[in-house]
Amino acid sequence: MDLLGPLQSALGGMTADLAHQCGKKARSIAERACRCGDGGGMFAFSFADTFWPDMEGHPGLLPLGDTTVNVKAGCEVLVNCVSRRYNYSCRGTFYLHDRFTDPFDFFDIMPGEWNPGDHPYRVTGRWTNDFGGSGEF
Repeated sequence: MDLLGPLQSALGGMTADLAHQCGKKARSIAERACRCGDGGGMFAFSFADTFWPDMEGHPGLLPLGDTTVNVKAGCEVLVNCVSRRYNYSCRGTFYLHDRFTDPFDFFDIMPGEWNPGDHPYRVTGRWTNDFGGSGEF
């Protein structure tokens, strides 16, 4: 079962939230660099976060249930202290590790679990999104 396409679509807000957080961090780095009399330049930072996306309303993603998605982003910030502007670009790598158990008893009517082949289905995914922005301070 290919869940990656529908998952990326359902989690679009996650990338927007990550971009917002990285943008705030980029602005903070720019302000600090110019306050220290650095004159500007290129700076790098990394960022990590965990999301617990809501899969309600996405029937194709039923096997994920209450899943967790981890993300790591690496960013570069170009700061110009004279114009008081900054540009940043990031690459976020998203990781999904989950399992789908008891596929014939969604509502837990029967006690315990029954998995075909005696093993839960592993649900894994990894994808990247590039994002960035600019601002003034």
